[in-house]
Order: sequence, then structure tokens, then C-alpha cells
Amino acid sequence: MVKTLLLSEGFTSRRVSLRCSNCQFRTEESVHLLDLQDFEETIENCPKCKSPNFAIDAIQDVVEELAELASQTGAEVEIISTQTEAGKELDSGFGGIAAILRYSFE
Repeated sequence: MVKTLLLSEGFTSRRVSLRCSNCQFRTEESVHLLDLQDFEETIENCPKCKSPNFAIDAIQDVVEELAELASQTGAEVEIISTQTEAGKELDSGFGGIAAILRYSFE
């Protein structure tokens, strides 16, 4: 279980929900904010029914989503500046996200 969720201030992923209005097929993708426009341009037909009615249904900020989950489990959330050495390491070495666990593994 997570004790503290560490997030880089540079972590800007979005959870993109896609839905087909023809067959109701749904899927989700995580997309970096800077790549969102390119992602939208590459959406093709529905992978299930091949309908062209496959489009973005919702976009959720992953940081907000993770903060909400952390709150529900009593975990703390710390946003780490990318101006610090630790923040740069978190961003480049761990993709901008890490956690301190409540219990150690043995």
C-alpha cells in the first residue's frame, strides 16, 4: 500500500477515453499532454466494428486521478519540483511518478 505518492511537476499525462458511438466499444490510453493533438489526428476506425464513429469521449488529468485515488486510501501526495536534482531524477529516471510504500517487502 502506498504511503506517499511522489509526482514530478513535469508529469503531464492525460488519460484519454475513446468510445465508438456505433457499437459502444470503449478503451483508454495514457497520452503526454504535448502529444495529445498528434494522438487525436491518428485516431482510426473502431477496432471492434470498424466504424468511423470512434472518437475521444473524455480526457482526464492523470495527476488529478492519482491524487483522488491517494486521498481515498489515505496516502499523501507530494509534488516534486523539476528545478531540484531529486525532481530531475524523478522525471527522467522514473517517468515522473514514484511511491513510498507503507510496508517493506521481505
